[in-house]
Amino acid sequence: MDTEPKTFIPPYNISWVTFLSTLERMAADPPNRVDRSYLDSQAGTVQTYLIAAFKAFGLINDEARPTEWVHAFAEPDQRKAMIADLLKAHYAAIVPLGLTNSTSGELAEAFTTAFPSLTGESRVKAIRFFLSAATYADLKLSPMWKTPKAPRGNSGARRSARSSSSKVTATSPAAAPASSSARPKPQSMEEAKLAYFELLINNAAEGTKLDPQVLDRIELLVGLRDPTKVKTGRARAEDRSQSEATSPPASSDPA
Repeated sequence: MDTEPKTFIPPYNISWVTFLSTLERMAADPPNRVDRSYLDSQAGTVQTYLIAAFKAFGLINDEARPTEWVHAFAEPDQRKAMIADLLKAHYAAIVPLGLTNSTSGELAEAFTTAFPSLTGESRVKAIRFFLSAATYADLKLSPMWKTPKAPRGNSGARRSARSSSSKVTATSPAAAPASSSARPKPQSMEEAKLAYFELLINNAAEGTKLDPQVLDRIELLVGLRDPTKVKTGRARAEDRSQSEATSPPASSDPA
């Protein structure tokens, strides 16, 4: 049987609110065992860290069964004092600092010394958990202690993501300023023909006359005209003059 004392590792990947609400639920109606099925309302990683935290504080045994401490926590009037005792026992080198004007830097150094396995963001999260629990328990805290900001993840990855997002936005057609009169560029010859017919219909409805040479060019582009049979503007004028010269004069009705 293993009789070696276990090293206490402060909770760091769960919030105090989650820890306390789960503990209150356990105390109100203690389960036979605190396992993943009992914690199924939490994410898988949260379940893992909750079980580890309960074991670290001695609230459940190695078989994950609630201890007498949990049963006693059912009394609301005793809860703050019980949490205070729990913190004094497991943060023995930290709690006394709160009675002095120690700085946030000294608090971080004390955590580094007391819990060397916690580094970087894990230590920051552990300090946040401790300060929240100590505040709940009405433990005296140094007026110079400040709750460290929650870690925001890898800044390099965020910069890369923002950079990629900016590139996509800058090159995306949606990023270009929209014009109320602009039409989408046709993607096929059939769409080009439809757009041309729509142009003709709209202008006819509005009584707008379009330049015949422009229409010729459009029809050439969309394949509606044979380029060998398209006449120039001068040829059009000559044909019109010849037609007018050969046309019979209009007859007038007798009086």
